[in-house]
Amino acid sequence: SKQLEGERAPWTSALANLIRASLANQQGQKQPAMDLLALAAEQCTASDMHLYAAFARWCIERLGGPSAPDAMKFIESQRIADPERFCRIYLPGF
Repeated sequence: SKQLEGERAPWTSALANLIRASLANQQGQKQPAMDLLALAAEQCTASDMHLYAAFARWCIERLGGPSAPDAMKFIESQRIADPERFCRIYLPGF
């Protein structure tokens, strides 16, 4: 994640925070994972990475955070047949 941020493109911080969130989740740190996902979702949206943002918000919901119906609507609008499987590709560790 540090190498990504070293690139200094706006989207690299978003991906770095998604990686950090995944690691936090794998270590059983649910609240830090949700906080990092929320930050990454904002960064993804700002970088026009809307599918990443939607999956980040959906993962927050799955971890017990606030409901994210707009996230699932966006995911479904992309005609993704198996969102859970696709999420494991975009956000491994969730």
